[in-house]
Amino acid sequence: MRVAFLEAYSKIGTIRGACEAVGCNRQTILNWRNDDQKFAAAFDTADVEFTEALVSIVHQRAAQGSDNLLMFAVKKRDPSFRENMKVEHSGKMTLEQLVHASIDPTSKP
Repeated sequence: MRVAFLEAYSKIGTIRGACEAVGCNRQTILNWRNDDQKFAAAFDTADVEFTEALVSIVHQRAAQGSDNLLMFAVKKRDPSFRENMKVEHSGKMTLEQLVHASIDPTSKP
């Protein structure tokens, strides 16, 4: 059943979906991951395989004209396209001021 689960997981990408496909429960999988290093390694490999399949689909769809998917693909590869935000603060603020500032960043303490 472990091999069947891993094959299903590498195609489906979720523990729940793979469990439903092979007829086992989530806790069994979690126990196998904790108790069996070979299974845990194989699970990680299946996870990478599914992720690579998703990335491949994203690249195909981006090449077919999806600007949104294309931007996500570029952002992953080129940090200059990412929304990087850096916040610096010196001095002291009360918890109330911090909460208020996080709700309304344009307000002044």
